[in-house]
Amino acid sequence: MSNLLLILFTGAITFFVAVLLFNLIRPFAHLIAVSVPNKRSVHLGLIPQVGGVIILSSIAVVVLLSDYQGFTPGRGPILLTCVILTTIGWLDDRFQLPVLVRLVGYAASIGGYLCSEIGTWTDISFVDWFELSIVSLIILTFINFTNFMDGMDGIIVFEFGPLLIFICALSALGRMSEESGVFAALVLGPLSAFLIYNRPPAGIFLGDAGSVLLGFLVAVLLWNLSNKIGTIPSLMMPLYFILDPGVTLIKRIYRRERFWEAHRQHYYQRALDAGQSNWSILARIGLCNLILCLLAYAAIGVNLFIGLCLLGGALCCVMALLSSLASERNA
Repeated sequence: MSNLLLILFTGAITFFVAVLLFNLIRPFAHLIAVSVPNKRSVHLGLIPQVGGVIILSSIAVVVLLSDYQGFTPGRGPILLTCVILTTIGWLDDRFQLPVLVRLVGYAASIGGYLCSEIGTWTDISFVDWFELSIVSLIILTFINFTNFMDGMDGIIVFEFGPLLIFICALSALGRMSEESGVFAALVLGPLSAFLIYNRPPAGIFLGDAGSVLLGFLVAVLLWNLSNKIGTIPSLMMPLYFILDPGVTLIKRIYRRERFWEAHRQHYYQRALDAGQSNWSILARIGLCNLILCLLAYAAIGVNLFIGLCLLGGALCCVMALLSSLASERNA
């Protein structure tokens, strides 16, 4: 099977498995987890939070029933980590775990997975430990940022969808490994199915179980890609999802607010509160991410100066988006 056909088949089969699971589980989804409206919410009723459980189940079914070994170097460690992270997120959805408990659980799971990628404990040098600590912190930050940004119907799909499609396309064109393309397709399939039920107005949410799961998978994918296409292109693709929560967090720390508590100060939330439509916000986020992917493609293999110039262009693109979201006028 050619690279392109394998990617298309992987995405299609996980999509249909996810659609089947969504329809099977939906009648009793409220028994798994339900989102109760609070001051941060944009919905009024009780919405089932089963998106993460179904996305994980879809990926696991396809990976475990196939004989393809390309879901990173091994299936076991990453699937086990996904199960642990999703379980912690689900427990938080149901019982509101303390922040410290969640962070410790996430950090331990991520650290264990990264250690398994290197080898046995005796194979890990001091330099490896330092690198693992930095990468673990980056992935932990990214999954928390993803959780912060999962506060509007469809936003996760419009953020990660273009990025995953871009990676699949690069792999199909031979610019990346087959494993990267299949990895991206495994996530893209159920994420696309989720949009059917999460498009505005949403009938199903991801929940913490889903946002943490997707944040981890995308972060691992980007980490692997940074070793193949460079740090700058890998950084450019999720730049909006880094800057919106990052800038907001810095502002809250500067104002000495309780930054670890839920709030409605992210740029996309401010746009909703100002009367901008959900679809208008999603369209601009999707367009921005498309431009970021094109700039990332242009940055592959170039020298540092050109790469930094392209990164500057990506920053300008995201700042323009943030400015439009912060506008008080309707869009």
